[in-house]
Amino acid sequence: MSWRLVWRNTTHQKWRTLLALAAIAFAVVLLFMQLALYDSCEISAVILLDMLDFDAILVSRGYASMQQPGSFPRERLFQSLAGPSVQSASPVYMGTLPWRNVENGSRHPVLFMGVNPGEPVFRHPEVRELLPLVKQTDQVLMDRRILPFYGPARVGLVSEAGSSAVAVAGIFSNGAGFGAGGLFITSDHTFHRLGFSLETPTLGLIKLKPGASLDAEVAGLRGRLPDDVRVLTRGELGAQETRYWTSTKPIGIMFSSGVYVGLIVAAVILYQVLASDIARRLREFATMKAMGYSDLAINGTVMQQSLVLMLLSYTAGLICSFGLYALMAEGTGFPIVLTCRRAALVFALTLLISLFSGALALRKLRAADPADLF
Repeated sequence: MSWRLVWRNTTHQKWRTLLALAAIAFAVVLLFMQLALYDSCEISAVILLDMLDFDAILVSRGYASMQQPGSFPRERLFQSLAGPSVQSASPVYMGTLPWRNVENGSRHPVLFMGVNPGEPVFRHPEVRELLPLVKQTDQVLMDRRILPFYGPARVGLVSEAGSSAVAVAGIFSNGAGFGAGGLFITSDHTFHRLGFSLETPTLGLIKLKPGASLDAEVAGLRGRLPDDVRVLTRGELGAQETRYWTSTKPIGIMFSSGVYVGLIVAAVILYQVLASDIARRLREFATMKAMGYSDLAINGTVMQQSLVLMLLSYTAGLICSFGLYALMAEGTGFPIVLTCRRAALVFALTLLISLFSGALALRKLRAADPADLF
């Protein structure tokens, strides 16, 4: 069947075609956005872990997630140093305090992370470079990806964390995930001055000596340490965090369900567009049959029209999604980008949907009987 006929058939009524393309493009954008939201959930799950430098990690026996980490006795860190391959064991303290917006006086909870500035805690290059600045008491590092309602993020800013005044000594970019709207890093001494205990760290970062066997040392630590702590590798803790946010928390379930909803919406819209077009052109299709065109050729026309609509709508949806991704990244603080992999995935899903919807719409062609013309 000629592509010229397919194109003329598609663009015969331009306003109707534009409305159809807008509807299908909306479904494509919906797919892009739902996939971005689901990916942002996975990014949020490990965004704090990725900035920390460790081979194995100690967490509380009751650890659920970085949002509900619990704590454990500090002595467990000293006990872990008895391992022959353990190079260092560094405590990380985490707690939540209300941060005062200097512009309007409002207070909102933020996550504070306390560390020893002289220990190898971070692998985030920007934080490692700025960490010596918090050696002075009441100095903090502020995440520039903090949400807007917390107020400005700038070096030299003086505000209140809880009831204590602190000064921003440096700015870094990371994000705190869905569990917190903002992240501050300070020394363990300042963390203690803010009202937290240093006897019960939140995390214990274990670094091994070069060439050491991770599996062997983790197994040894699990055998030596009391059962009030758990010893996990980076991969194990990352997998647990991802499961928690994508499979346990309602936000992850909602985002994953949204992907399927997007697929259904796209299929329904494309089917309705094709079915209504076939219904309007039944006499034309019946004429083609009377002229000797085979069912295969006519069916091919409908499928090609489905592909044309899909390609045009996908292109429009892709362009719109670039702008929406930029807005989402700015609003959430997450590094959300439209990757080639995601663009290819949405293209493949849209192609499958167009083929499926076109196949369903072909049932309408059975009503195109040449005998009805006479």
